[in-house]
Amino acid sequence: MTDKLSFLGIDPGLRRTGWAIIRKDKTCLKYIASGVIQPRYTIQSIAYQLIDIFNGICHVISQYEPSYVAIENTYVNENPASSLKLAQARSAAIIASAKYGLIPSEYQASTIKKTVSGNGNADKEQLYKMITLQLGFIKCKTNDESDAIAIAICDTLFQKLV
Repeated sequence: MTDKLSFLGIDPGLRRTGWAIIRKDKTCLKYIASGVIQPRYTIQSIAYQLIDIFNGICHVISQYEPSYVAIENTYVNENPASSLKLAQARSAAIIASAKYGLIPSEYQASTIKKTVSGNGNADKEQLYKMITLQLGFIKCKTNDESDAIAIAICDTLFQKLV
């Protein structure tokens, strides 16, 4: 493993897919960039949204060339249709990563929260506070973006075990 590695965290969603790049230099973490992919909404088909997610992740990977990719694992919620749509958004991001030879590590939300904050039931505000303690102040536009940062941080800790 080299001294400098970069990690792409992805928080998938059809309305907003958050992404973040974190660099690890030995034991020091550094925030590089983050953002949100907002697919165009169309009532005819989600295919266009999935293409936008795919293209957006491809753009991020080609621009930042991460060493690793991590994505939040799908959870099943009360609405099965919502779970299926989330799974499709994840698939678009996973396929985009695979296009560049990167197979994403997958983490449950509770694992991400526990790894970053020490509490598997941490709320969004607690998670954001821990992110800023580890990386310095970062202004996130949405929770999707801060969640992606947390996913990337989580992956930096698990990849050192490999």
